[in-house]
Amino acid sequence: MSEEQNRPKYAFVTGASSGIGYAISIELAERGFTVFAGARGVSKMQSLKKYGIIPLQLDVGSVESVKQCRDFIASQTSGYLDLLYNNAGVAPTAPAIEISEEALLQSINVNFVGVVRTCREFSSLVIKAKGTIAFTSSTAGVLTIPFFAIYGATKAAVDRYADGLETEMRPFGVTVVNVVTGGVETGIEPITNPLGPESRYYLPETLKFLKSFIGDEKGNTLMDVATYAKRTVEQVLNRPRFSRTWKVYEGYAAVPAYYITTFLPDSLYKFLIDQAFGFRKISNAIVARSKKPATD
Repeated sequence: MSEEQNRPKYAFVTGASSGIGYAISIELAERGFTVFAGARGVSKMQSLKKYGIIPLQLDVGSVESVKQCRDFIASQTSGYLDLLYNNAGVAPTAPAIEISEEALLQSINVNFVGVVRTCREFSSLVIKAKGTIAFTSSTAGVLTIPFFAIYGATKAAVDRYADGLETEMRPFGVTVVNVVTGGVETGIEPITNPLGPESRYYLPETLKFLKSFIGDEKGNTLMDVATYAKRTVEQVLNRPRFSRTWKVYEGYAAVPAYYITTFLPDSLYKFLIDQAFGFRKISNAIVARSKKPATD
């Protein structure tokens, strides 16, 4: 058996301080990987050490931070990385025309630019291992929910980037897998205060709608994060090499989102979104408010 076959398998998971990244890290460790887990909040990852996982300070918004992680991991793995799992992300929750400049730029920098940056800096390690690059994408990238347009736009950008990367990395023996994720019980960080009284959308109907998405009113339809991690890792690690079907759909309603956006006309798809997420009630309330006579 060759030295290549005998060596340990190495993985690096970004955004691993909570939620999906945390669970993915544990699942990989339990499958025998030496796992490096990256996030801004290292203190939140100390509990991962009991699984043999190595926490690293990482800010995907910083070139220097990404390079420091790359250099450290390369020094520990003889330059091999079998799995780069891009999971770091933030979820801006705000009307598309009212999102703050800070939240807008942070969303783009973390959710898209940070992904491109991380893939670029770690590409030589993954190529040496003939490994896999995986992405936590979202159904929001194909089926955008009201007030999640910016988040959806960044995830759509990741989808297109992953699509191109899959073709470009194939000659080097690298597999690319894009995990289109539906509803999962996760600790992804909302980075905006969605609405204030100054908002055009400030209505009881809107506030109720948003609460159901940012955790104040949790439903029971989300997939448990440990179940999601187990199912997702199984598919990521066992994709047929260079399979033209390079997307994985996991999480609540992920597969229906694919069928809705693929096979239904836009007019029907938009109607279903309005009905399913209650935006028609919000729209009607805004129109009704605009018709009320102004009061002193």
